Amino acid sequence: MSPGEAAFDFTGRVALVTGAGRGIGHAIAQALLETGAEVVGVSRTDESARRLAQLDPEGERLVSFAADVASEQAAEEAVGAALTRFGRLDILINNAGQRSKRGPISELDISDWDEVQATNVRSMYLFCRAAERPLREAGPGYVVNVGSLAGFFGIGYAAAYSASKGAVAQLTKSLAADWASSGIQVNAVAPGYIETDMNADLRRDDPDRARAFGERIPLGRWGRPDDVVGPVLFLCTPAAGYIHGVVLPVDGGVLAR
Repeated sequence: MSPGEAAFDFTGRVALVTGAGRGIGHAIAQALLETGAEVVGVSRTDESARRLAQLDPEGERLVSFAADVASEQAAEEAVGAALTRFGRLDILINNAGQRSKRGPISELDISDWDEVQATNVRSMYLFCRAAERPLREAGPGYVVNVGSLAGFFGIGYAAAYSASKGAVAQLTKSLAADWASSGIQVNAVAPGYIETDMNADLRRDDPDRARAFGERIPLGRWGRPDDVVGPVLFLCTPAAGYIHGVVLPVDGGVLAR
């Protein structure tokens, strides 16, 4: 039984999840389905969209498609799919993200910088903008943005990524201030070192560095996608009704040091 299945009930709720084809986003989409929600999942590739669709082979409670999340059209189509298929939108999980190429900023191409900002920040702006009206009408609506510990401290040789995750934190706080009176709660989670496809090459090719990262974690291990699921789902419930504009670390205690 997953953490989401054990603790939450989202029957009758409709959620939109970006970056749902793998890693944390896939785990969140799966948990939402397990807890009764209807889900629209947006993935980067056709392959990842097909993998997501396997969570609901009959397609009764899941719409899965591939799109560039930095596209205004993709945001509008995803929100439209939720409204057309399920009649409402209650929850938006902005999870899509990508790493930057590591290296000094003098060697970072402008195109690399722009691509990271587009995926990690522009997409959140577009999906929040497209979802505002239906989230307000659902009352209450919930937005959870997935950031990173890089929003709290800089990561060497990752200027584009660190800047983007700092922007996620500030976008979350700004929207929380803007939307408080509209019945939309906006929060973020900031995962620490989580075992996903995004960092599989690091764990495979540089085990010493991966082990050094692990040694920084007071709980003594890297996190797993399921470790992020519970906090995300919690922030989409009335139990979190007085939590607003928060960036919640999910890091095994890294920031405690």
